[in-house]
Amino acid sequence: MKKRFLILMLMAFFVSILSADETIVEPDESTGVYVSCNIYGASVYIDGIYRGITPLTVTNLEPGKHRMEVSKAHHSSDIFYIIVEKGAIREAKCTLEKISGYLTVISNPEGAKVYCDGDLTGDKNIELDEGVHTITTRKFGYKDASEKINIKRNSSYTKELKMDPQDFEILSMDSGKTVFNPKDYKTLSNIEFNISVTAPGSGTLEIESEFGEIVWEQDIDFVTWDQKIKWNGKDSEDYVVEDGLYTATLKVGEKSASYTFVVDSKIVYPMLEATPSGLGIGPVSSAQLYPKSTLLLSFESGAIFKTGDSIFYGVPLNASIAWTPSKYFELMGSFMGIAGDGFKFGADITAKLVGVGSFGSEQVNYGLVLRYGDGSSTLMPPYGYDYGRGFGAGVVFGYLINDFYLGLESTYIFRPVSGMFTSDGTESIWKNGLLASKNFDSGSLALYASLAAGFGTFKKGDESVDISAGVRALDLGGRFAFYILGTKIKNARLSFGLRGGVVIYPEEGGDSFFSEGGTFYPYAKASLTWVL
Repeated sequence: MKKRFLILMLMAFFVSILSADETIVEPDESTGVYVSCNIYGASVYIDGIYRGITPLTVTNLEPGKHRMEVSKAHHSSDIFYIIVEKGAIREAKCTLEKISGYLTVISNPEGAKVYCDGDLTGDKNIELDEGVHTITTRKFGYKDASEKINIKRNSSYTKELKMDPQDFEILSMDSGKTVFNPKDYKTLSNIEFNISVTAPGSGTLEIESEFGEIVWEQDIDFVTWDQKIKWNGKDSEDYVVEDGLYTATLKVGEKSASYTFVVDSKIVYPMLEATPSGLGIGPVSSAQLYPKSTLLLSFESGAIFKTGDSIFYGVPLNASIAWTPSKYFELMGSFMGIAGDGFKFGADITAKLVGVGSFGSEQVNYGLVLRYGDGSSTLMPPYGYDYGRGFGAGVVFGYLINDFYLGLESTYIFRPVSGMFTSDGTESIWKNGLLASKNFDSGSLALYASLAAGFGTFKKGDESVDISAGVRALDLGGRFAFYILGTKIKNARLSFGLRGGVVIYPEEGGDSFFSEGGTFYPYAKASLTWVL
């Protein structure tokens, strides 16, 4: 009887276990831990799994106990356990101590610069991470002294580095320029020589013409490794030297070094920017070219407005790159867009071939332009103006006297609205532009005007739009640009430009730009141009 009762009790127990509801605790986003630390960027491991760096919030954790480890290189680790409750974010604070030692460096002779692993320390008493480090001392006129040292945690060291005297040597003499124009703007009308030596000394820098005449010289005292000497292209009597090949020679005792360059009064840096027909100003292409092998990068943005109910039209975003592989040829590519009601964009490429004639202080430039561009949609309707779309060919002409330039552009563009890959139009425009600019010591001021005549039609949806008009669009404006000082890298110069103007479309079918039915697009733009 007792045995039967015991068997029945055991069966009832197992049945109750098998029939009991299994309770499953699922993690959710409101259950987790926020880990903060006195060290930014420490690695967090939860139950041995990497979760990120501090400060860090980890959610979807299972309620209960978790193992936390917070660590960072060259610091002590913090390991602890934390209990996470369902529906709560638990905060875990940790503190890591830096594992380091201290080193005092004594230089012999005194006054040397101290470097640790290649970085200047600025102090002779240095806190270093545990491990092997390379310590170097440098002093002008002495050979560098270096030594490796193994730093252990919570230890202090003193290390003396002895430097031997260095004989005088000319390490290098060069310049970012191989050619320059002494008659150009003041920021560009000189050549700068970069001289590196090993020890104190005194010498002379001489400029010699290709005929053996010493046209300029300057005494130099070397008090540090690197020194820069400028020459403005004038002789000892303050006259600009003749064009030709020159050699700069540095003489210090029996040591010498030379650098050869060219003086050419015909080259100019005209402070241009990107236009749909190559480098110029505003909408007008220039017949001037930058010197051979010049690379130009240009970025422009600003704001465009429109008369009517909605005043703001969009933000122009233009990026261009231009290159002069020879002194007669220019290549340029541009990406252009307007961010406003959606984003409209396009791209174009231009080739310009230019000839130059000089008559004393006067210069005549003339050339041909070929260009092609396309894009997602037309910019600035009611259409019929030049924003880089379509196929174009034209001529440019310029007259330069001293620092004043007067230029003309005449370009015919096919399908500036519908694009070359559609059959939606036979439209074309004839654009004629006038440009006048004055160059100053460190900048330039320019005014421009561009008039476009329209021909033919294009389709806008099911509607055929006629752009035939003797005065389809007029662009008037001006630009001021200047060099940003302190931004030169070798022969590179960075300039900043401000440009403002208005594009005017006359009333449909009319010839008056300023009638009530006309449309105005005022604009203001800023540009950065880097010439290398």
